[in-house]
Parts: sequence; C-alpha cells; structure tokens
Amino acid sequence: MKIKAQETLSTEDIEALKAKAAEADSLKVALAAAQAQLKAEKESFYRFIDNLPFFAYLQEKDYSIKFANKVFRDNYGEGAGRRCFEAIWGRQTPCENCPTFRVFETGEAIAWESVHPDGKAFQVFDLPFSDTDGTPLVLEISIDKTHCRKLERERSSVLAQLMHSQKMAAIGTLTAGISHDFNNIITVIKTLTDLAVSKAEGQGNLLKLLEPIKESSDRAISLVQQLLVFSRHKPSNVASHDLNEVVSDILRMLEHLVSEDITIDTDFAYDIWPVLAVRCMLEQIILNLVINSSEAMPYGGNIDIKTRNITVSEKMYEEGGAPRPGRYVLLVVEDYGSGMDAETLKRIYEPLFTTKEKKNAGMGLTVVQRIVNELGGWIWAESEAGKGTSFKIYMPAAEEASRAQEGSGTLKPVPGIGNGKKILLVEDEKWVRKSTAMVLSEYGYSVTEAANAEAALSLFYREKGRFDLVLTDVIMPGRNGLQLISPLLDINPSIPILLFSAHLDDRVQMEDIIKRGLAYIQKPYEIPDLISAVEETILTANKFPRRK
Repeated sequence: MKIKAQETLSTEDIEALKAKAAEADSLKVALAAAQAQLKAEKESFYRFIDNLPFFAYLQEKDYSIKFANKVFRDNYGEGAGRRCFEAIWGRQTPCENCPTFRVFETGEAIAWESVHPDGKAFQVFDLPFSDTDGTPLVLEISIDKTHCRKLERERSSVLAQLMHSQKMAAIGTLTAGISHDFNNIITVIKTLTDLAVSKAEGQGNLLKLLEPIKESSDRAISLVQQLLVFSRHKPSNVASHDLNEVVSDILRMLEHLVSEDITIDTDFAYDIWPVLAVRCMLEQIILNLVINSSEAMPYGGNIDIKTRNITVSEKMYEEGGAPRPGRYVLLVVEDYGSGMDAETLKRIYEPLFTTKEKKNAGMGLTVVQRIVNELGGWIWAESEAGKGTSFKIYMPAAEEASRAQEGSGTLKPVPGIGNGKKILLVEDEKWVRKSTAMVLSEYGYSVTEAANAEAALSLFYREKGRFDLVLTDVIMPGRNGLQLISPLLDINPSIPILLFSAHLDDRVQMEDIIKRGLAYIQKPYEIPDLISAVEETILTANKFPRRK
C-alpha cells in the first residue's frame, strides 16, 4: 500500500497496518519461543550426551571437538576446542584412514573397533549429525568392551581347557584299552618265561636265553603300569610301606637301567614313617625320577636320593613352597645335569613333552604327578639351566604303624601243591587262558577251561558246581566276570571265587569286588602270587560273607 504525500490515511488503512504489526509481533513471539525450545532441546541433548556411561563427543570437519561428555573429559581431559587426534591419541597429525572422517564424505553411519595404547578396547559408532545452523558434525559414541574382550578370552581359555580335558580323556580311554591288550600279551610271555626259568635250573645256556626275555617282560610290565596310572585305571591295592625299603629294592633294578658312569647315593632318614600307597606306584615315582635324572647327565654324574620325615606347619604352608599342614614323608631326587630354564620347567608335566635330543617322549613325569596327586601328596621341582634339577615329593604319612607289605603272605609254590583240586578257569583270551592253565597244571591242579561266561555256566551246571575254585577274568565280552558270579553261587553258594584282570573299567568295579568280599589278583602276576592267591582263596572261601 502506497501513501501519497499529503494524503490522509483512511480508517481501513490504519486497521490494516495494526493487523500487520500484530502479526509481526506474534511471529516474533513464536520465533523467540521456537528459539527457546531449540535451545532447551539442545541443552537437553547435551545433558543426555554428558550423562552417557560411555564416552561421546561431537566432531567438526576440521577434526576439532565441539563438545565432549563427562566420561570423555574424565579420560582425556577437556576436549572442546582440541582436535580429536591430539586429545585421544596424542598425535600431531590426523590418523591415517580415519574411519570417523568417512562419515563426512558419505553421510552414512559406521561402526568399528578401536584399541587404545593403554590396552582398552572400544566399540565405536560414528553417526552423521548437524548443528543448529546446519553445520555438519559427527557424533562419536565409544563403548568400553575391554571387560567383554577379557571374558571372551577367558571363555576361549576355558573352552580350550575343556577340549584338552576331553582329548586327555579320550587318550586315557585309548590308553586303557591298549594297556588291557598289552597286559594280556605280557601275561602270556611272563607266565611261560617264569615257568620255563623254574624248569631250567642248572641249564646255564638255556637260562642265558630266558633271562633277557624275563627282564624285558618285567620292564614291559612297568611300562603298562605307567599307562594304567595315566589312564586312571589302576586298582586300589593299597598297603602301608617303608619308603626306604621301596627305594632300596628299586635301586637293584635301576643298576641295569642307568649308565655305568652314573652313581646313585642315598641318604635315608632313620625310622621313616610309613606311606599308604600301592607299592608299584611308589616304584613308578622313583623309577621315573631317577631315569629322568640319568638322561639329563649323558656324560655321567651323581644322583642323590634322600628320604625325610617332615611335619608341615601352618606357617610353612602360608609362606608357600610346602603342601597343606600335616605329617609327610619327603622323597628328594637331585641331579647335577643339564637342568632346565623357567619356560621348560613349566611344561615338564605335559604328556609326551621332552627336551631330549632323541625325542623319545613319554609320560614319565605326567605319571609321577598323577600318582602324587592320587596319594594326596605334593610335588615341587626346582631347576636351573646347567646346574641340575631337584624334585621334592611330599607323601602323606600313614596314620597306622602297620608295615605290612603286599604279597607278604605269598607261598613258595612246590610241585603238587594243588593236589588234584578242580579249578574252572574262565578267560576269553586264548593264550592267557592256556598259559595260566599250564602253570596251574604244573603245580598239581586239575583245570577245566572256559572261553566265556556262557561256556563256564554250562560246564558248572554239568558238573553240578563240583569245583574247588572258579578263577575268572573280570573283563570279558558279553557277560563279565562279576555278572557270572550270581548264577554260580545259586548252584554252589560256597564255591571259592578268585577274580583276575589286566585292568578294571572303573573304580566302581573294584569297590564292588571289595564290598562282596571277593578275592582279586592283578594281571600280569608272578607265579608264586598266583598259586598263593589260589590256595588262600580256597582256604578262606567261607571266612567272609559274599553278596550275589
């Protein structure tokens, strides 16, 4: 609307101007309200960002930080006005291939992982953002996932341990199966060799041929015992032993196993406390440690073996380097050979690990550790490269004073001791059965053979249970030895039963044997032990009640 000079405004014109002024005032109020709301929302957004539990900041295109929240400030100091690569990374120039900068170029959000110099790991989210004036920004949010990564590593470690445990269980099962078959083979070799040696007295040339076979079979038995211990299938034939006597006995065998330029010195404690254990397990500890020491001295040297009574106090235990408080018998085996560095020392109990040039890896120290653990003992090794190695074995002292030795009641068998007693021999392995029958027949027993439980039952029914003893293997295909017993006792409740086995499937079987008052002998056996077990079982069959 144009106003001509000297022209008087009409009432309508004045009203129109008033309306325009009111509209302008209204727009001003609305604009002020919008600006106030935008400011409030911006402040609210900044408060929200500031209170996030992970660090966040707004970055401009020139790398400068417009705003940084409290977590950021707590970690990197005041960020506003500083460039991101300076504040976070301590750099003077932008980071190569900066992921955040790509958001300015593409306008798309990205996610990536960042590992900081202090070892912390973050999951980063970069989001396109605009300031109130339209200036492009990037909102970066970084979530600390260090703890999650730690948990993931621990999970991976636990998973690896589980897989290792499963692998070792599978190896143990395989080892037990191999040991069972190997034990049966050795039983045949040893039984017939011992029988041949007993019949070759005075025949020097023949004995020269038999002695190496006998000695080799004894060493094979020792190896199988290690495998059985490793696979946790060794039955608990526990007795109280004098460790000094066990060491002395095993040293006689070691004379043939260690080099002539190695000297073994002993220092035994007087009146040593007894140790409750399976004798062959104690022998395995000594045998493996001494052989291990001898192999560390290829050019000869000294091995020291010591025994001591020791009482571990609470103070000794708390200071470390000692087992739980209590009474222990200490066995120390020391050599002055090549020794080991710290890293090698950490691995000595791993199966098949070896430092020997010949790479003839075995399970010697693995077996030693497992035996010591089963005894409730404690093993400690100290070594230094070039200065030798010392093993300390703490074995709990037996509470009882009894020194009864395994096999102490063994009879010296004489020809005809069986006096025609009838034995039903049940064994699925042909040559174990045949060789055992030969030995029993040699000493005057009348032997009837059965290859399995069904054949044994048929023979037992036919003879109406008229046998003096049933000698049966525990582990057989189909019905096993323990399952065979009940129908036998139904026919003849007083029949003496002697079980034998190369190994038992699990500890429950041995517990069942003990619970039912049944006699048991481990294969391979010495001939005197077999004859003694047969005679003792027949004589004492009614002494202990047996359960079907």
